[in-house]
Amino acid sequence: MKKYIVLTFFLCCSFLLSAQYYDTSIGLRAGTGFNASGKMFLSELTAVEGIVGLYSFGKFNAIGLTALYQIHNPINNRDHQLSWYYGGGGTVITGNQATAIGINGNIGIEYVFQDLPINFSIDAIPTFFFGNDNGFDPSFSAAIRYILQ
Repeated sequence: MKKYIVLTFFLCCSFLLSAQYYDTSIGLRAGTGFNASGKMFLSELTAVEGIVGLYSFGKFNAIGLTALYQIHNPINNRDHQLSWYYGGGGTVITGNQATAIGINGNIGIEYVFQDLPINFSIDAIPTFFFGNDNGFDPSFSAAIRYILQ
């Protein structure tokens, strides 16, 4: 019985937290590759996002690290539930054949569920790569993250 009371307490707390503006979230991102994503707000309108991804391009298997700085703009003022954001950052991808360094742009939209400790975003992270494999990747993706606090 104690387990159910404790579980109910934590569930209620998580629902209360989700109705507020969040500080930190972690989750999954799908798009060009399968990625893990973490986002932390530095202030009410600025955030940093880190992305770790595994990529497979034919015979080329790689791991990538991306760091983004984002500026959020609320679309409605109710608990910052819906916002659009823009920013930029950098990427390093290394694999069995080459290493590439990239400069990213970032633009997207994010929704924070009011009754669940979850946020959802859809964005574009266009990247210009330099190094052994110069090129451009438009990279569109969607992310779902669990709000920690």
